Amino acid sequence: MASNSRQPEWRDGVLPELDVALQFLSGAKDSCGFVPAQIALATACVLLTLIRDIMGKKQDFVDLGLFCARVCEALDRGLKERGSKDLNESVYKAIAQLTATMVEIRGKVTQKGERGWFSAFLNARGDKGAIAGWKQELTMVLDVFQTELLIGVYVVAERVERKLDVFVNQEGAHQHPPAQARSAISNTIGFMVLNFHSILPGESPPPAPKDFFGRNDLIEEIIGRAEKLESIALIGAGGIGKTSIALTVLHSDRIKHRFGDNRRFLRCDKFPASRANFLAQLSNVIGSSIKDFPGDLTPLRPLLSSKAMILILDNAESILDPQGTDAEDIYTVVEELSQFSNICLGITSRITTIPPQFKRLNIHTLSLEAACDIFYSICGDGERSKVIDDLLQQLDCHALSIKLLATAASHNMWDHDRLAQEWRTHRAQALRTDFNKSLAASIELSLTSPTFRNLGPDARELLEVAAFFPQGINENNLDWLFPTIPNRRDIFDKFCILSLTSRSSGFITMLAPIRDYLRPQNPASSPLLRATKDHYFTRLSVDVHPEKPGFKESRWITSEDVNVEHLFNVFTPKDADSDDAWDICFHFLEHLVWHKPRRTVLGAKVEGLSNDHRSKPKCLFELARLFYEVGNWAEAKRLFTYTLQLTRQWGDDSGIAETLRWLGDVNRLLGYLEEAIHQAKGALEIRERLGDTIGSTRQKTRHTERSTSSPSRIKVNNPLSANLINFLAGYTVARGRQRRPFTTMRRVSKLHLLSTAVGRSKRSHQPTQAGRW
Repeated sequence: MASNSRQPEWRDGVLPELDVALQFLSGAKDSCGFVPAQIALATACVLLTLIRDIMGKKQDFVDLGLFCARVCEALDRGLKERGSKDLNESVYKAIAQLTATMVEIRGKVTQKGERGWFSAFLNARGDKGAIAGWKQELTMVLDVFQTELLIGVYVVAERVERKLDVFVNQEGAHQHPPAQARSAISNTIGFMVLNFHSILPGESPPPAPKDFFGRNDLIEEIIGRAEKLESIALIGAGGIGKTSIALTVLHSDRIKHRFGDNRRFLRCDKFPASRANFLAQLSNVIGSSIKDFPGDLTPLRPLLSSKAMILILDNAESILDPQGTDAEDIYTVVEELSQFSNICLGITSRITTIPPQFKRLNIHTLSLEAACDIFYSICGDGERSKVIDDLLQQLDCHALSIKLLATAASHNMWDHDRLAQEWRTHRAQALRTDFNKSLAASIELSLTSPTFRNLGPDARELLEVAAFFPQGINENNLDWLFPTIPNRRDIFDKFCILSLTSRSSGFITMLAPIRDYLRPQNPASSPLLRATKDHYFTRLSVDVHPEKPGFKESRWITSEDVNVEHLFNVFTPKDADSDDAWDICFHFLEHLVWHKPRRTVLGAKVEGLSNDHRSKPKCLFELARLFYEVGNWAEAKRLFTYTLQLTRQWGDDSGIAETLRWLGDVNRLLGYLEEAIHQAKGALEIRERLGDTIGSTRQKTRHTERSTSSPSRIKVNNPLSANLINFLAGYTVARGRQRRPFTTMRRVSKLHLLSTAVGRSKRSHQPTQAGRW
């Protein structure tokens, strides 16, 4: 049906001109006195007649193929001496063989009583046994016909043009001017050669997607490489847009001009993976009727090498999986396809195990602008919304997820706010449409692949653990995070090969939609994730201080702080019996203070602890220091004040002194100088009362003096704190210069004396040493 619908585009114009060419070939044959040349010209008439009738009776093409294959085989052997001035003996013998073949087939068909040898052949379907024998042979020679027929026509056409000069001078031998005769034959032959693919039963590619946006530079690069007949591999995660890119390229004007209709597209996930199935599907797509193969491309090589072709193997991971059926044989076939000098072979694949001849192009996520264009092309309602921008960024601008989300919104007629609510509530479950299209279906294709199944029972849970962490897994930490899994590195390598994960700055990461789908719904139910949590907690439970061993090593937190924060946010309990977990939380906050000061989502959980929880004061204290370090002094003051309230409630004098010291400095920065001086003096008085050695004593016994009746205490390394004294002295003098009352000169003098005794600090605006619990 497809071929019949295409015929009106060319047949009405070609057949009349082809009839003119046949008239002149017949006249040239009759006027030529050289017998072998007459036979050659007669052969040209037969070939052109065959071509005409192939176009007219496409349904008989299979039966006709056997005859045409024999014709072309003879011409191929006989007319290779195309440089000779005259037909030589080999050509004469070849044409004699051709004539004998024609007579043989004509005789067999004529015996069946059909009218005319040619029509009889076309309709000789009565004797199924004889036809079956011809078809059996046809399966091995049909594509030789499709390729070499044109070669034969070209060769004979050259002879015809030379003989035309003789023929047109014969008296009364023609009815048209010589130029018109030559033009009719030349145009007919040229048209047939240039458009021969139009009468092949090969499959046309699917249409280009209408919702394709962005990636212009990538498309231009692929088109440029295709025009040079390079082999190209588009590699990326499922749903990232590889197929859309390939179809957009196939339907570009430059590719149409370069390859015409000889643009082929084979979906490799639509048939069971095996060498036989792949070759059969390939044969069908490129326009061959061969069904039985010896195991390689041998029967298809003539057709494959006949014309410039672009061939896309879509979803090639289905056939290139190293653990799949006939994997090595299929790999060899694909590798050979990439070697044809007239073929641009392209593949789209999630899997990275491709032949080395391919130029690999890793497909990344869309730009936000392109992502918005896709969303609003499906679910557009006027002006663009910041809500949608945020949603698309949460989806990592993943093409399939955007289309699914937009389609779900369109089907359900959700406005932007409702869509955002559905996403917050259901996450990956929202990426599903009414026609069973979902992100889950795309991901499960990779999880059911032979390579993934071959990884063993630990693979799925290991992938879920990787999905749990927003930053992914640091490759340097695989050994201490997963000590019970012996082949852990190989498994993570395979995840990357399957494009389930990717490598970025030393981390094994995955796209946000894939992470949302794979992460455990109940993290506490995953034994491997709980073990991973324990490994992180063990690594965090160390004192962090520049003067202590391991301080440099503790900088690992700078690259994994988001992962650890998420771990605490999910696993840290709220009950009062969870002392150990909140001790680790304190150490995490301490790591941040020293190495990566920033805000943290753990603040609400810390403040949500009961006031009688013994870990709350020290966690609040470190939280306040984080806000101090990032310059949010108002919030730091609020948290230090809250900490002061709890330390007084617990009767922790050392903690009170250290909190007052920091609170005084925060008030200084906020400009509340009188309040700052008052708090600083209070801290100094408590230190003097506690004695100079209390800090060092408590530091030595910090892990042994813990009791359930009192909170952990703030530890100070320098009880008399030169910074504190200098702060008081300096700002007392400053206030005095402004002639604002503050205290007696006796106390100012005492502070200066203390400052001189301890030594002035070169601090800029903060204490040089943090408080210790």
